[in-house]
Amino acid sequence: MYDFVVVGAGPVGAYLSWKLSKKGYKTLLIEEHSTPGKPLACSGLISKEVFRFVPKGDFVENEIRAAHIHVDTHTFEFRKKEVHAYVIDRTRLDSYLVERSVESGTELFLNHRFEDFMELDDSLRVYVKTPKSFINIKTKILCGCDGPLSSVRRSANLPPPRSLLHGIFCYTNEKDGSDCVDLFFRRYLRGFFGWRIPRGGCVEYGLALPFGAPIQKIFKLFLKEQGVRRITSIHSGLIPTEPPKRTISGRVLLLGDAAAQVKPHTGGGVVYGLTSAYIASQVLDPENPETTKTYETLWRKHLGKEILIGSLIKNSYSLSPFLQRISLSFLEKISQHKDIHMDRPTSLLK
Repeated sequence: MYDFVVVGAGPVGAYLSWKLSKKGYKTLLIEEHSTPGKPLACSGLISKEVFRFVPKGDFVENEIRAAHIHVDTHTFEFRKKEVHAYVIDRTRLDSYLVERSVESGTELFLNHRFEDFMELDDSLRVYVKTPKSFINIKTKILCGCDGPLSSVRRSANLPPPRSLLHGIFCYTNEKDGSDCVDLFFRRYLRGFFGWRIPRGGCVEYGLALPFGAPIQKIFKLFLKEQGVRRITSIHSGLIPTEPPKRTISGRVLLLGDAAAQVKPHTGGGVVYGLTSAYIASQVLDPENPETTKTYETLWRKHLGKEILIGSLIKNSYSLSPFLQRISLSFLEKISQHKDIHMDRPTSLLK
């Protein structure tokens, strides 16, 4: 019998299992792929807040102090003296967190896929597909950290995210260690934006659009506009941007992308996911399944307003270029006098 079974060895699942094992709980981490962090589905631009959860390691590829935001032919510059964000190697970050988790006592099952669970009187029976057969495992609490198409969420009959984006990005062999990212708002990117991120040894180009858009066709147009002729790799994934009304059900809880704990205005989910995982690690008690309710209350209290304001900002991406320019001109002036936190859009209101 496990105290916790965590499904998904991305940064949120790995961090959660690490913290639970450090508290002495018997914890199992299940990952359907052979290598944590692969296949790559997320960009690597992240705020400095990530280092509240993990020490700065060799997964940092570049430091960012500025952003150029392009609306049609107009460009707005936002620059800070200090480092405002980091470009990281997501695969290395995931591997680092999994290693810390295993060192703390977590059991790790790679190439194992969660299939379903059954409620028992005082626990759950979890069904898992192995490379050769099926096994079942008993646990007191089941944690779904298995992404926007969460199988744990489906099995628990919890509602899906209320909004989905489809993101796509590629790497080129350009060398660029500059400290500025570029964001592109175009008529053909209505609903979100494109980006260019210098990663030191290469450059990342990407975009996201509402789910259902012809993203491959639009991405080709975007790369042509950017003058990209040769890419070294291409990656894609879904981005949930609005949490469902419930992320718990009895002994089951969702975290990270599975719970749409994502910044709607940027699509980034690592910091919000780690924040929620930390909250869960502090309040969950395997002997008291009611503590999942405490988790839900606290993560919404901590992140709810940020996600709400972030959603309003995301909605502005569908405005006309003229109104976008007015908004950015106003934001450009504000940023000269106050610190706008990329993880806390409520900082705009303070």
